[in-house]
Amino acid sequence: MIKYFFEDIVSKNDGFLRGPFGGALKKDIFVDKSSNTYKVYEQGVILNKDSRLGNYYITKEYFDKSMYRFVANPKDILVSCSGVNYGAIYQLPENSEVGVINQALLRIRLNTDIVDDKYFIYLFENLISKRIIGGSGDSTIPNFPPMNFIRKVPVELPDLITQQKIASVLSALDDKIELNDRINTELEAMAKTLYDYWFVQFDFPVSGTLASTPLSQQSVAERERNNVVERKGVMVAERSRGYKSSGGKMVYNETLKREIPEGWEVKKLEELGNFKNGVNYNPSNPGNIPCPIINVRNISGSSYFIKNEDLDIIYLNENDVKKYSVNENSIIVARSGIPGATRLISDFSENTLYCGFAIHYEIYNPLFKNKVFFYLKSLEELIKNGSGGTIMKNVNQQLLNNLIISIPEKSILSAFNRKIDIIFKKINNLEKQNQELSALRDWLLPMLMNGQVKVE
Repeated sequence: MIKYFFEDIVSKNDGFLRGPFGGALKKDIFVDKSSNTYKVYEQGVILNKDSRLGNYYITKEYFDKSMYRFVANPKDILVSCSGVNYGAIYQLPENSEVGVINQALLRIRLNTDIVDDKYFIYLFENLISKRIIGGSGDSTIPNFPPMNFIRKVPVELPDLITQQKIASVLSALDDKIELNDRINTELEAMAKTLYDYWFVQFDFPVSGTLASTPLSQQSVAERERNNVVERKGVMVAERSRGYKSSGGKMVYNETLKREIPEGWEVKKLEELGNFKNGVNYNPSNPGNIPCPIINVRNISGSSYFIKNEDLDIIYLNENDVKKYSVNENSIIVARSGIPGATRLISDFSENTLYCGFAIHYEIYNPLFKNKVFFYLKSLEELIKNGSGGTIMKNVNQQLLNNLIISIPEKSILSAFNRKIDIIFKKINNLEKQNQELSALRDWLLPMLMNGQVKVE
């Protein structure tokens, strides 16, 4: 191991650069994207590790005049310098847009003769960021140390070849985790598409008989045609036809202000389950039972299923534990953070609770759980798109209780659940695999960094 200061392992001229003062990038100077603009990189890019995020751009003229020093090129490393997530790090990919950093970011350019960029990111996340966060604050970003402090943070590095070997091992684990995440994103999109086809467009698969005139009203010719279809063994093909698009009868529902399939009911969510706000924990009066608790960050940090590996532990008495515990039929809705964000629970630990900034919904009949989940999930999308109206401003039990949902025949729900449960099982299996891979990576990382484990 060779000892360095942080300033020794970055480029001499432009190794560190904080973003410009906030007034230099006001919204009134932003323009639409074109071939002659520069992107403004914000914290969201780093936190989500996605260079495509963000819609703010400046003109080439303004860049040349005032912002050229703050340019962010592909392969530059960006660090969040403010907020609860400061210290988060991300390297812009090779295909990213040329842009500028805003006031909340630090740009780092490495001396690649000394340090491998992938190794550096692992080192930063494991060691350097902790030393930086421990520094004293300056007047612009609370708790973020001045650049003079950052430059003198001590760093120990193995030789470059060893760095590359270590980074290769850790990257292989992260690449597999990323692949699993991409597969899960596709599976989630598949599940949502299935819901939309079945219960928004009402094109759930039905037989030729169901999709045409009711049997009692069919002519002799129609009945004979359907009998011929069955005798020829092509009912599988017939079942692939959607109800509405193949002529299924639709009836206008005054409550929903839209047409729904004939024979369907409508119900308020309060008729299908029970909403309850979470526990308001008082740390000055703890109980004696350790309980994992679902907080807003656990909701916002997930998509469909709340991840179980990052739950805080609190201590409550037995009565509160029973009152606020989740179960296999639980749906969790956020009241803050991302109001309306809706998640499911899987493989939860004993005595897992939900916080006071979340609302718990327990379905009386598990048959309805998947459909209700996707219905509430659709409201979350409205909120994200800025069209949620009162839902966005005020997610509470009363509002949720009064939401109205269409109820199909039980056979349709059962068929839908069979398909969705297969998808959900695949998602959960990949998430479990990611938890195991993350645990392995986090166990290996410090030992690889300090030389306890060698890579041949």
